[in-house]
Amino acid sequence: GCYEADMVVFGIGFRPNTSLGQGRLRTFGNGAFLVDRRQETSVPGVYAVGDCATVYNNAIQAADYIALATNAVRSGIIAAHNACGKVLESVGVQGSNGISIWGLHMLSTGISLARAKRMDYEDWQKAEFMENGNHKVKIRIVYDRKSRIILGAQMCSDYDVSMGIHMFSMAVEEQVTIDKLKLFDLFFLPHFNKPYNYVTMAALGAE
Repeated sequence: GCYEADMVVFGIGFRPNTSLGQGRLRTFGNGAFLVDRRQETSVPGVYAVGDCATVYNNAIQAADYIALATNAVRSGIIAAHNACGKVLESVGVQGSNGISIWGLHMLSTGISLARAKRMDYEDWQKAEFMENGNHKVKIRIVYDRKSRIILGAQMCSDYDVSMGIHMFSMAVEEQVTIDKLKLFDLFFLPHFNKPYNYVTMAALGAE
């Protein structure tokens, strides 16, 4: 049919192109080649990289499918080293990602609401008396209730807070606990943030 619209977002997703090895190589639930930390498939000496292969997800501590350009590049480097006889293992990934739509910057790392319970926190980026150029930031930190280990994070603001997601990516990789963030040494200057900023306050609000 025909539909009038101001804008159309066409998101069809994709499937890993693994027909070449079907029936010969072990696959993941969606058909991607299941590989180890060296990008080696179930057949010794055969490597798979990029969007046709799995990655090791540090957030869930298991193989996963996260099709990102960054993961593709790293998997290629790892596979190349091992194929040439130099042992190199992946440290795993967090699926760190970001998008900017009409000036709204959205970032994420680790697992999301679909996989874990959540906590939200929203606050001003800078001290409240900084009237000019202050922005609201929404942050969600996902952590394991029992171990307290951080499993993921999402951030959203019309201010560029993208660098903050790198810290959470490292936190997932290193299995940092939510409690570690409570007194984390984050610098303060009113032009940049608050004495107790949204990261610290979100951690303090953890159950």
